[in-house]
Amino acid sequence: MADTPVVSSLAIPPTPDGRSPLSSTSARRVLQLVWQDRSARLALAFLFTLAVAAIAAPWLAPYDPLLPLDPVALKLAPPSGLHWFGTDVSSRDVFSRMLYGARVSLAVAALAAALASGLGLLYGGAAGFAGGRVESMMMRLVDALLAIPRILLLITVLALWRSVDAGALILILGTTGWFVVARLARAEAAALRDRDFVVAARALGAAPLRVFVRHVLPHAAGPVVVATTIAIGQVIVLEAGLSFLGYGIAQPTPTWGGIIRDGRETIDSTWWLTLFPGLVLVGTALAVNTLADRLRVALNPRQLPAP
Repeated sequence: MADTPVVSSLAIPPTPDGRSPLSSTSARRVLQLVWQDRSARLALAFLFTLAVAAIAAPWLAPYDPLLPLDPVALKLAPPSGLHWFGTDVSSRDVFSRMLYGARVSLAVAALAAALASGLGLLYGGAAGFAGGRVESMMMRLVDALLAIPRILLLITVLALWRSVDAGALILILGTTGWFVVARLARAEAAALRDRDFVVAARALGAAPLRVFVRHVLPHAAGPVVVATTIAIGQVIVLEAGLSFLGYGIAQPTPTWGGIIRDGRETIDSTWWLTLFPGLVLVGTALAVNTLADRLRVALNPRQLPAP
């Protein structure tokens, strides 16, 4: 299937002595390896700046993002010294709305990706560890869910829901995005099921649940961390697309996709409503994918340089 190359490219083999890549490679060592790459440093700097700007939005935003300034004089005003990114159709400051929109878009992406990865790790890990008919039945369900285009599933659910807030959107995105992660975790758990350290734990009388939690899940978590990082960039773009289509977080709550949607009918004359949030969206997605690729290398023991 189409997801197979993704799974194989993210796979992180365990170390020869059976230890997890996450446990054998300290967080400090991983950060050092990531920091050695110039593109990864730029990606980290961009994401860090964006996160700080989002957190500090109440202090950095020059205007209230929900308050119209002057519906007559400042309606669709172009960028200027007073309004760096111009104003929208309701005369609200776009720069202020982008700062507050970063809080919503980044929080939704991070929490939804974490929820999806947690569900996928538990479900796929349990399937791979169980093996046999249980594994086959559980993964056939995942294959069936993967056959449904996610965007169509989301539009259908959100159309029935009518209006959602950030919490509901996180729940919907998280519970519809764990299928690929489950296949990845299943492959990792199945490979670990008969390894010496797992067999030894069983021989010593450890309960299956203890073996699964203490020995299987930590080893399967390495590639899932990379998949989570990639998913953050994907969910940011997906949330923006849903907001653009009118199925995301309802107005007047600012989101990057919602700002682009405000200017879709007058894009030829109000270019600032699509240019600035579009650039931030593309930059964020590229930065997250760059960081995920470097993180995959840093967590892979076969690619780590000798200390």
